[in-house]
Amino acid sequence: MEILSDSTAGFDRGDKLRAYYALASVEEIVLADARAVDEQHHRRQDDGTWLVRMLGPGDTLRLESIPAASAVDALYAELG
Repeated sequence: MEILSDSTAGFDRGDKLRAYYALASVEEIVLADARAVDEQHHRRQDDGTWLVRMLGPGDTLRLESIPAASAVDALYAELG
């Protein structure tokens, strides 16, 4: 999970994300915006492609690789 800030968001969504994609051991990546209830969940598919889901208020983040689930709102509750 990467927490995006104003100073790192561009790098985290660009070069760093591509580096994660290149690592065969990485199955899931979550990019969480520190300023708003906004997440991108990237999940590697069996054929090697990536499925990207945009998550926001009312959604549930489900990590299959662990497995774990959490309401997106709960992840941001401390920010308000």
